[in-house]
Amino acid sequence: MTRYFFILIFLMFQAYLFAQQDFKPGYIIRNDGDTIYGQINYQGDNYNALNCLFRQDSSKEAIHYNSRDIMAYRFIDSKFYVSKQVTLDGSQRMVFLEFLVNGIARLYYLPPDIYFIEKDSSKLQILENKEHSVYNTQDDYKEYVASSNQYIGMLKIYFHDCPQIQNEINNAKLRQASLIKITTDYHKYMCPGKECTVYVKKSPKTIVNFGISLGTNDNMVDLNDLYLSAHNREWSFGPSIGLHLDLFNTRSFERFFLSAGVNYSEIHHDIYFRGPLNSYVKEVKFLSRNLYFHLTLNYMYPRFKIKPFIGLGIAEFWSMKSSENKSPSIIYYPVTKNFGPECKVGILTSVSKRISFKFYGSYQYGVLNSNRDIYYLAAINNLNLAAAVQFSLGH
Repeated sequence: MTRYFFILIFLMFQAYLFAQQDFKPGYIIRNDGDTIYGQINYQGDNYNALNCLFRQDSSKEAIHYNSRDIMAYRFIDSKFYVSKQVTLDGSQRMVFLEFLVNGIARLYYLPPDIYFIEKDSSKLQILENKEHSVYNTQDDYKEYVASSNQYIGMLKIYFHDCPQIQNEINNAKLRQASLIKITTDYHKYMCPGKECTVYVKKSPKTIVNFGISLGTNDNMVDLNDLYLSAHNREWSFGPSIGLHLDLFNTRSFERFFLSAGVNYSEIHHDIYFRGPLNSYVKEVKFLSRNLYFHLTLNYMYPRFKIKPFIGLGIAEFWSMKSSENKSPSIIYYPVTKNFGPECKVGILTSVSKRISFKFYGSYQYGVLNSNRDIYYLAAINNLNLAAAVQFSLGH
């Protein structure tokens, strides 16, 4: 089994290395104002806020720029980043802010959930919602945490000359959709007939996929006789069926998705149980009915139509009621549950906006606990191979 484990780890490592670059058409604006078109490495929001890896074409070496090296960069018909100096926690730093709205007022975003607003020649202003402690004098001075909603006051200051949106500001959320709407509405009222530009990438924020899988479950059984120091193990496999949910978030963690599910399998075991120096040989036969529950965080490489992914997580394996042992001279006791890590590698491919396919292999190592005379150790090592059809439940 060690061989399977290292093969799987090697494949995951290769997939991770392969996933480090994803060049898409774009351009950079140098500090002297020149625009150069080429390709930019597209990563998640956290990476994009600090880095720009640019090449003019696939035959040229990529050049790394930070926020001091260039004025801005943009992916064609997608995200636009501009170099700005911001103040965070009392210190100044240069970053690439994602340009959300360009109009009379300009709105910017910095992950994970920080927004800035700018108007005319005014200073770039952070929109924040710091929490503070409140003590209830009528409840033995019990401490509560309350939001200060400073961002609402700042929006009122910046948009004081537009009474039409004051009620909208009072109900504003410190979220991208709400702030974009307020900023564009302000532009619409103050500058009718002239459009402002929204640079936000048009993509759903959250995607939930429901999947049904079919495959095989390879399950190791390990038997030990503590009195006779006898021991044997073997791999057996059987059919497996499962249900799972994949949750995608297209903002800061757009390359990651969370997967949770449950699988059921039936496995016929046939083990020859040998004593020391083959002093005796006994056969154990039984049918094992198993459930395993799993939760993994997966990294997906999104560039191609067929998207490889790797994942790490946890799994709990339940051995349900098994058939009677066919060798009455041996008594075994099933270990009904075990818990341990899981690793996964696979590919995703979409056939439409609503339907996709997933093929994957996963390996679980069970942490076992029993002090019976003879062990039936279910899934001390567990290998699954499966194909799944997935349906999007909504955007």
